[in-house]
Amino acid sequence: MVKKLLKNIGIIVITILLLYSFYLNGDWLELCAGLAFFLFGMQSMQDGLEQLAGGRLERILAKRTETPFKSLLFGISSTLILQSTTVVALLIIAFISTGLITLTAGIGIIIGANVGASGGIWLLALAGQNVSLGPFAYPMVVMGILASFAGKTAKAAGRVLIGVAFILLAIDLIKNGFSSFTEDFDILSYQLNGWMGIIILVLVGTALTIVLQSSHATIMLILTMLALAQIDAPQGYALTIGAIVGSALATGILGFLGGDRSGMRVAGSHVIYNAGTALVVLILLKPIITLLNLFAIKFALDPLIQIAAFYTLFNIIGLLLFWPLKGKLALLLEKIIPNIPEPKQIVDFSGDYSETEVEVQYTPPKYLLDNALSSTQTATQAVLQELTYLSKVSLEVICHILFLKTEVLSAKEVTPESIRQYDDFDPVDADLLYRKHIKNLYSELLTFISKIEYNENEQKYQSVLSTCQIIAFKLVSAVKNSHHLQKNLKYYLSRDPSIAQNFYIRLRQYIVDNLRTIYSLHFYGENEPSSKDSIKAIGEELGSPKSLLYPQLQEIPLIELIENSRKFESQFRSDVYSALKKGEIDGFTTSSILNDLNYSAQIVESLFNILKMISLQDQPFLEKVDDILTMEESEL
Repeated sequence: MVKKLLKNIGIIVITILLLYSFYLNGDWLELCAGLAFFLFGMQSMQDGLEQLAGGRLERILAKRTETPFKSLLFGISSTLILQSTTVVALLIIAFISTGLITLTAGIGIIIGANVGASGGIWLLALAGQNVSLGPFAYPMVVMGILASFAGKTAKAAGRVLIGVAFILLAIDLIKNGFSSFTEDFDILSYQLNGWMGIIILVLVGTALTIVLQSSHATIMLILTMLALAQIDAPQGYALTIGAIVGSALATGILGFLGGDRSGMRVAGSHVIYNAGTALVVLILLKPIITLLNLFAIKFALDPLIQIAAFYTLFNIIGLLLFWPLKGKLALLLEKIIPNIPEPKQIVDFSGDYSETEVEVQYTPPKYLLDNALSSTQTATQAVLQELTYLSKVSLEVICHILFLKTEVLSAKEVTPESIRQYDDFDPVDADLLYRKHIKNLYSELLTFISKIEYNENEQKYQSVLSTCQIIAFKLVSAVKNSHHLQKNLKYYLSRDPSIAQNFYIRLRQYIVDNLRTIYSLHFYGENEPSSKDSIKAIGEELGSPKSLLYPQLQEIPLIELIENSRKFESQFRSDVYSALKKGEIDGFTTSSILNDLNYSAQIVESLFNILKMISLQDQPFLEKVDDILTMEESEL
């Protein structure tokens, strides 16, 4: 609360200081307005271009990055379209985090993205010539606004037009504001000689880009200063190096704040690529300046075009340096930033689960990262991963509620002795256990799915995600039903051996066998699909939840399991009535055992309904959903 208050106070103070500075100096206001117009124009243009792409870039990224050369081409083309290496980098982070592409492919895309960014710099250099393009902006704004009242595609194109118009207006505002604001300040007169001056200018360019969160905005300022002859070309080169490094650092900060290890590696590779290239370019700066001067003289290039040429040369050097090393860089980053080892037991049962606990520390979702919402594919893959996580947590919670060690889920063989092994028969608060470890994961999963957007070409994703919703619902139902068994289990398992205790041991064996079946569908160790398999599943077999969610379902004899379940319940009831008839148990105990058989059957029913749902492939999906939601216990 205090932190939020201080943040709000800081924003208010900065706003007041800015408004006061605008009041004192109109030229400063014009310069800041130009920068604001430029950033808004870039954002509008990027949004419009992303909407026009309609998810095509994401689909291409998922399917067409299997070779290094295709990764490079995707990086170049996507940045030429979106005009933002940061947006492309965040898209890569989402795809790597969800396992759709490899880190090596991601590094190849980043290298291509930096090369592709040169296209935008050339356009800015050409637009920054001593010709005012502001008059062209006004009709573009009118056309863009009119387009916003038309269809979805026209609205996206309108945003592109509005974005370009604001960029053109910004160029004039920045030129005029910068010229007036700095008329009494001659940077050339304060020129620092040698490496110290170069390093200072690099740091200034880096700081500007981090503050503005746009290397294009920094380059625009550099081009303006060059056009006004307030800096020379070599100083512009040093500032440009800083702008490129600052762009990578801005992406790096976003990647590391996300907390996902895959995102950290992508962000780290971007920083290493740009910083490593910057170091080499700085070492070769003098011969590069000489080379560019020769070209400038031969082809009569003005300083603005020289900056664009330098930017392009910078990224060509980076391509030559890092392209052969991308595989080794990926291995290095995976070693420096390793995955957090997956614990054998996710839920920590050592805490206090008594009814007196007031504050509950909820188990947070593991894969539902905001950057995964960048495309339907990454969002779907994140949901699949989170569903696997929810499944394991649910099965572990059921084990604990029923006084079972979680090792029974993954053991090669389960014996009556292993089922009896449990250290403490002091019952936990099952409702608290549910709220702490299940409810939050389930609600976060549903919320995340509700945020996923589809277009007309992505209806199959909706089918898969609807399947995931119902599977999650059935898992939660199994957890809720398990707590009804806890009281009688504790009573009979903690007493001396008896006929009633044997019945409860059989019930737990019945539940364990079916828990292990569901567990085996998710956690198959060395047989876990690779990223390439995931791509194929999502790209080519999306219409089959069976193949996408549970590749091992074909190994599960579902009909046989259901028949065995019916036989067990029938035999169990017969044995209970036989024990009652022989006087081995009384009527009160008989009613308790049969009630708990019903609860056990409901747990197993929820698990079998999951198997049934993903096995039904002969009817439309929405009809299938209705069938599953209305299933009666008698069907099992």
